[in-house]
Amino acid sequence: MGSKRVIIYCRESRDENGEYIDRIETQRDILLNFCKKNGLTNIIDIVMDDNVSGTSFERLNEIVEKIKSKTVDILVFKDASR
Repeated sequence: MGSKRVIIYCRESRDENGEYIDRIETQRDILLNFCKKNGLTNIIDIVMDDNVSGTSFERLNEIVEKIKSKTVDILVFKDASR
């Protein structure tokens, strides 16, 4: 599994009051640890979306293009809610 090309995606999370739920660096560290534990060692990119609207999906276009062009095999992210 180590040869699979991996992108890690992190996004700053906030609650209803605008308070940070999960610091973006904490997400990155959690996901890096997950990859290490699961033998996903070929991390080609870490995308850190900070202060980007959750309704603006254009931010994902670059990742989608990498997946379509088969330059990435696995996308790892912490939470797909919201």
